[in-house]
Amino acid sequence: MEIIYTIPEVAEYLKMSISKVYDMVKTERIPYIRIGGNVRIRESDLIEWLEEQTRPRRSQ
Repeated sequence: MEIIYTIPEVAEYLKMSISKVYDMVKTERIPYIRIGGNVRIRESDLIEWLEEQTRPRRSQ
């Protein structure tokens, strides 16, 4: 069974404020699902999103 996070759990995981994560959901900058009106984020979606945010290192 897949882990599903609440907004406060995602905020803690990302070391961000809860309001910032809510803003990211509101502006659709982070993947989320709604379950009975509640916003949740699947662990697999969060990990995939994080990987997409990673920028390649510059060559020196």
